[in-house]
Amino acid sequence: MKKFICIVLALACLLSLAGCSKAPKKTPSATTAALNSSLSNVELQKILYVLEDISGTGIGEFCYQEDITPQNISAVLGTDGFKLPFASGRAYLPTMSTTAFVLAVFRLEEGADAQAFAEALKENADPDRWVCVRAEKVEAQSLGNMVMFVMGNEASVSRLTQAFAKLGEPGFRMEEHLIDPLEGLTMDQLYSKLYKKYSLSNYGFMDGEDFGAVQDNTAYGLADISSWQYTDSVVDVGYQPADSYDGERAYVLAMFRMSHGVNAQTFAQELQECVDTSSLKGEGQQYLLAWSDDVVIYYAGSGSYAWNNFTLNSEFAGIYRMQTQGLEQ
Repeated sequence: MKKFICIVLALACLLSLAGCSKAPKKTPSATTAALNSSLSNVELQKILYVLEDISGTGIGEFCYQEDITPQNISAVLGTDGFKLPFASGRAYLPTMSTTAFVLAVFRLEEGADAQAFAEALKENADPDRWVCVRAEKVEAQSLGNMVMFVMGNEASVSRLTQAFAKLGEPGFRMEEHLIDPLEGLTMDQLYSKLYKKYSLSNYGFMDGEDFGAVQDNTAYGLADISSWQYTDSVVDVGYQPADSYDGERAYVLAMFRMSHGVNAQTFAQELQECVDTSSLKGEGQQYLLAWSDDVVIYYAGSGSYAWNNFTLNSEFAGIYRMQTQGLEQ
């Protein structure tokens, strides 16, 4: 009888092991591949906008965007110790050094260890990198071959971490969160919004006097732009003579709403080729080009106006969610 019981128990164990060996294996790599595929064609700039929209943090109001490279990642983390490679990266950085905040997203090469990359970011981040302020919390999370890094106050970090997790949820639709702040605005209305912030008396450009639609006699080569490509436009120019503080100062700001079917980025390139700022008064000229799906903006400034290249870049890239590019002419 004892032998019979032992035989039965042995057979039961064999059957149990056989059942276990036939159990289907989990395939996390398939899930990861599907996730990577769904996010692979989404620009990192747009992913940052989606994170902002889901979290409701409004970080575009006090931050500007910048691409991350191996050369400038130390400025993002606040230390020089991070050496791991990545395919691309982009960050929201604060416009004021008294704001303790960074939000960055990275896309890694296929097969890279995203979790190890996230952990290395946390280990190398310096929450004390700002002037007189400190980040309360540092967090990094991976999702497929993407990694989000954030440091700031606890509430913002928590909300952005939750927002990043939503990107991987089944049925998530990114396009529902890609709002367009420029939709429905005429160029006059956009100019009015900018003027309220950046009028000549406060910041040294946009005097609210010499502006209007681009016409056949508009200077700086703007008249050479094919007018059928846009339905609405504003151009504003200003000049102040030399003084003891800053010599001659001048600027030109041109904004266009594209006609249906016109590619904004292609138009932006044509605009860059047509504009002639050789007569722009003053030295130290800087240039900025910005575009969304159907709005293109060009700015050139000299003298004390030149620093507004950074100011406008922050406005267009952060608040109005436009692509921006600094120019050399």
